[in-house]
Amino acid sequence: MVLDPSCTSGAFIDDVLHLPEFAFNPVAAGLVPLYATWDEENPNDRDKARLHLNQFIQLMFLLHPNTPDKEKLRKLFLVFDGDGDGKLCDADLFQALKMFVGNQQTDEQIRELVDGLLYKDGEKRPYLPVHEFIRFIPRNELREKLTVDLPN
Repeated sequence: MVLDPSCTSGAFIDDVLHLPEFAFNPVAAGLVPLYATWDEENPNDRDKARLHLNQFIQLMFLLHPNTPDKEKLRKLFLVFDGDGDGKLCDADLFQALKMFVGNQQTDEQIRELVDGLLYKDGEKRPYLPVHEFIRFIPRNELREKLTVDLPN
């Protein structure tokens, strides 16, 4: 992968996702598209999206060990808010938990977790409020999944 210092071409998203820091970490990999520049003619075509040097640096700054958890959580929320409505609905939560736990739990177990998060006072809410999302992400998991230690 080559990142153009002049910021004219950039690296394709898939090339960035093959870096070890992202290839084995689906949560961190979910952040890459947030920083990319998308093709204006084909805005949904992931094959044409590129990450320029300045965008890559911003991404790595977010993944730095000294970046505050609050900032990491804010970006993580954007990854999980699949429909971009500012709320985590049932489908958003399912995908978020699936990304976080990987193959450690079955879809049925993840569904139970989602239902547990959405039920309050005996009723199922249509979405999880942001403040509850922030509380339900364990800080040790957040740091593990959204921290990249780069060699000196």
